Amino acid sequence: MNNQYPRRDALDFPAFMEYFNRNPGHFRESGTTVSQGPLRRELREDVSAAYLMGTLQTGPWRLVGGLRGERSDVHALGQNRDPRNPTSLLRTRDGSYTDTFPSLHLRYEPQRNLVLRASYSTGAARAAFSDIYPNTTVTYNESTGLGTVQSASPELKPAYTQNYDLSAEWYHEPAGVVSASVFRKDISDFLARETSVIPSGSNNGFDGQYAGFDLNQTTNAGSAKVEGYELNFVHQAVWLPKPFHTLAVHANYTKIKSSGRYAAGAEELIRFVPQTANLGLSGRFGKFEARVSYNFKDGYLHSYSANPDQRRRTAGVETWDFNVQYRISRRLTLFVDLVNAFNEWESWYTNRDKARVTMAEVYGTRLNVGISGRY
Repeated sequence: MNNQYPRRDALDFPAFMEYFNRNPGHFRESGTTVSQGPLRRELREDVSAAYLMGTLQTGPWRLVGGLRGERSDVHALGQNRDPRNPTSLLRTRDGSYTDTFPSLHLRYEPQRNLVLRASYSTGAARAAFSDIYPNTTVTYNESTGLGTVQSASPELKPAYTQNYDLSAEWYHEPAGVVSASVFRKDISDFLARETSVIPSGSNNGFDGQYAGFDLNQTTNAGSAKVEGYELNFVHQAVWLPKPFHTLAVHANYTKIKSSGRYAAGAEELIRFVPQTANLGLSGRFGKFEARVSYNFKDGYLHSYSANPDQRRRTAGVETWDFNVQYRISRRLTLFVDLVNAFNEWESWYTNRDKARVTMAEVYGTRLNVGISGRY
């Protein structure tokens, strides 16, 4: 917590292990999870694909079209883990899907320093392996008699997208570019980690067990939409007097709005950052080169739950990086990097109250000093 709370005494693990190895009879198993072996899981995914592309160009117009076909076959092995039923049951699951992804890209250059682009493309985002292994893990709440079931499935389909992009790029003399773009993504079967209550009955997916337990599972939810715009600026100030003529500035800003159809209604999508911004200044002075950069990442929804109090968000963070290089010779360069100079890091909290922190990570400022060479 950024050293705002006093440090607590910590367990001396080497001393504990030494004592445990000398006196194993002084210890006994407690609970039921210690009797289970390590979780076993295996997964194999075979992907075969083919791609066809064509190009047409006439004057300032250039058209590129393509079609990709892809088939995926998934074979996965996992375990059912229940501390009150310690016999682990292995189970295997298979899944497969075949997809085609067309795309069309248009480029128009009405004059030498102006480029206009329009494109339509399709794509897919696969689920993480941790969401595909067919594992089921049960934990119990001793006070309520209920608990939580964590479950995954290889039958998960990818999230499919249709992407629309428009952009304009203006290259100005002597060295620089200004660009703006707007984009939209229409997503189907988007992946969402949701919490629901397991119903009663033999067809509840767990042979009638765990009725009333919370089920945490990644599923293919409904449709979703992501839209936004991006602004970009790069310029080298060669018009300034020496030695400032080597100064270069770059800036970038992206704004995104997302929404998806969950079981509880329309909400923003997880892990889509609403705003990001970057600003940097660099310059060369003889054998020295220096850079400073500012980076901003807005807070975003990290995990979703139908219960707003169980949703997890991250706070926005602003960082500064500094870099200095000295060219010793044509082949050797000495560098010093100060990464995250002011030690700013993300924190996680529930709902929309930033005071309800669930986790905070502080790794400190990193200093890199070294020599790089080319041969």
